[in-house]
Amino acid sequence: MQYIKIRDAIAEQVNSGTLEAGSKLPSERKLADTFRTTRVTLREALSLLEADGIIYREDRRGWFISQRPLKYTPDSDPDQLTLCELSSRDGKIALLKHATLMADKSAALLLGLPPFSEVIKTEQILSLEGRPVARTVNIIMPERLTMIEDEQLNLPLKTLIASQCIPDVSLHSYRVCVASLDTDHAASLRSSVGSMALLIEKVYASPQHGKFAASKEMWRHDVIEVGTH
Repeated sequence: MQYIKIRDAIAEQVNSGTLEAGSKLPSERKLADTFRTTRVTLREALSLLEADGIIYREDRRGWFISQRPLKYTPDSDPDQLTLCELSSRDGKIALLKHATLMADKSAALLLGLPPFSEVIKTEQILSLEGRPVARTVNIIMPERLTMIEDEQLNLPLKTLIASQCIPDVSLHSYRVCVASLDTDHAASLRSSVGSMALLIEKVYASPQHGKFAASKEMWRHDVIEVGTH
């Protein structure tokens, strides 16, 4: 099938280094002309390359060659900025919004909260070399973290917890699954609604407080791999 041959040809160019990580592919029209095919067939090939994490698409900007993915290991649970540093990548976190509000159903289930509980909710964007790659929602029980300053709200959740000097905090549980981007996530990550993503959900606890904080990280799927040492 022609789209398989096109996929293999582009993948070979990437693997050989002819197409460098971070570089932009020619327009779909030009690629279709190069391979003497229709844009429908070309898009089938590009979709396969995207599913394999070899390329990624940014809305209204085109297709790009993916960088080598970050490697997240739950047993050591590095925070997002440390994860970037371990791969010699330039990561930055920006705070989108924050509020103290009533816990929704998802937050209540994660932390085992009774009805009408209040939580601190922050939303952040992680960028790598200027590319937005993950949108994170952090949920924190305010009575457990009582000395949070506004300027700390753009810190990774694990770093924020460490600043509170709570003893014996551990990663209580985590969940990794394939997800799809909704409207808000797609807009924040310069992607399209329904695009594949990787969801990493974490819950933190201590012997004294039990479960008291959680995060939901929605990653562009080409950016991160999950495994163990």
